[in-house]
Amino acid sequence: TIPAPEGARTLLATARRLDAARIVPLDMSLRKPTLDEVFLAVTGHTAEEVAEPTNNERRRRRRSR
Repeated sequence: TIPAPEGARTLLATARRLDAARIVPLDMSLRKPTLDEVFLAVTGHTAEEVAEPTNNERRRRRRSR
């Protein structure tokens, strides 16, 4: 698996490099990232992880009680 920031261009360049190195892949495909993969790339954590509240959030909670 490799990132393909330029989509099909990256796939074609990879195929050319493999061919030049005389490597025959069993399979090659291009797919769009899943929503979970995008979320992880943007936030740095999975959607299931519970983020610890920041100091400011803790202070606000104490004041509102």
